[in-house]
Amino acid sequence: MYYNRFRYYDPNTGTYISQNPISILGGVNTFAYVFDCNIGIDIMGLTVTVAQVDTYGELLKNSTVGDDLEFHHIPQDKLGFLPRKEGIAVVMPKSEHAMTRTYKTKGRITASLDKNRAFKDILKDDLVDLRKISPKYDDAIIKIIKGYEDLDMIGKGELTLSKIIESCKQMRTEILKLKEIGRMPNESLDDNESIDSLIRDYDELLSSIKLPLSYEEGKVLVSLFPEEAFYDLQWDLLKLVESLYGKITNDKYHSLIQECPSKEWREALLARYNNTR
Repeated sequence: MYYNRFRYYDPNTGTYISQNPISILGGVNTFAYVFDCNIGIDIMGLTVTVAQVDTYGELLKNSTVGDDLEFHHIPQDKLGFLPRKEGIAVVMPKSEHAMTRTYKTKGRITASLDKNRAFKDILKDDLVDLRKISPKYDDAIIKIIKGYEDLDMIGKGELTLSKIIESCKQMRTEILKLKEIGRMPNESLDDNESIDSLIRDYDELLSSIKLPLSYEEGKVLVSLFPEEAFYDLQWDLLKLVESLYGKITNDKYHSLIQECPSKEWREALLARYNNTR
């Protein structure tokens, strides 16, 4: 048994034997020890750590130059729900921040798609996005929800961690919108402004999809292939569908290919699949 400031640590269980004095502000598991004692130290209590949640302004004050950590606004700052420094953010490694649906170029696309949506729906999508990156952000999700409840921006119980986890199993908004638009037409010399708009819609939605995909999402995407070609966007579709190879069984992947409505692209997918075996 080891005494560590306010509590005793039990090396046999790897936990403290009493709860954290600051309760769930230190995390949902109030008996937990630091995740990695080789790096999880902060002598002066002035640095930020991965999955820490606070206002952007507070995190900025405590950040350290060169720590390779970034602050992820949830929802993104571009939407203007709160002043920049008052917005709630979570600390993420730069590599994981880049995986979020609102990072840099993706942020401009999702901001355009989200601008007329309800705050709760946008927040939910961003929290689902965060949870898909890693379950280590579960505590952060709980704190973000609590923060917006305290600000009266969402009702108590409207969003919970269990609801976010359940939503991770469902199709994302971009896939559902593509399903609604439907299959790509063939490109034509007679294309008009409506086709130009359709191209932009497909391009924005496809480029905003973040891997990994679920099998059900793959079924939607494979149904979108044009008979021949649609301004090279079919190649974006192909890359997304092929990302499922190795992530699902060979039988399921083969079955997925068979659902492609285009004979040309069905054969192309099958040939590429056979070449990798």
